[in-house]
Amino acid sequence: MQVNLKHLLQNSAASLGISINEGHLLSFAAYFDLVHFWNKKINLFASTSPEDFVIKHLLDSLAPAIFAPLHGSKIIDIGSGAGLPAIPLAIVTSPQSVTMVEATRKKASFLRQAVNELKLDNVEIINRYLDVEDVRINAAVKYDIMTSRAMIDLHGLLKIARYHLRNGGVLVAMKGLNVATELEVAQDLAPSYSMAFLTEHRYVLPWLNQSRSLCLFRRGSE
Repeated sequence: MQVNLKHLLQNSAASLGISINEGHLLSFAAYFDLVHFWNKKINLFASTSPEDFVIKHLLDSLAPAIFAPLHGSKIIDIGSGAGLPAIPLAIVTSPQSVTMVEATRKKASFLRQAVNELKLDNVEIINRYLDVEDVRINAAVKYDIMTSRAMIDLHGLLKIARYHLRNGGVLVAMKGLNVATELEVAQDLAPSYSMAFLTEHRYVLPWLNQSRSLCLFRRGSE
């Protein structure tokens, strides 16, 4: 990861109110190099310029840190793929733990290597398909935060969150701006899954000037 890309990430994050120190940059540089090396062997992400990857993937993955209390939280990320947003959040936000759920074996293998090389001791990987009709990975574990980045529709995420968030836990669904109809349906269905809609946050990715949306729901009592 070249110096100009480090500066792009650090300065763009600062414009969103996110502080990235030199230690974070070293981890991001190692992750950047590793994910691009693996992307030549398996399809982790669509080909893009290095600058686009920094903004569209690394910076965008940090957006939940702006709107949700992640420090010291137990986080579960659904459909982690290349480790986005879970690995950037693990690097920057100091969560208690991060669990990445990824169905594809090759991608899970990449995630294990990334976690090992980045020395993310508080991160684990679960390699399995998460059927929204059979979502009890470990009923004994309840999480504070659930994230998912454009992986599953909001209705499906509500079904999953019902089983894996503690009471008061928050679902943070990362979406594009064309989410209005999907969000309206999810708001109506949320109470049937012991969930309540909190808010929709819209933000703009600097440098690319692209808009994104975060949809937040809270887990309530049965």
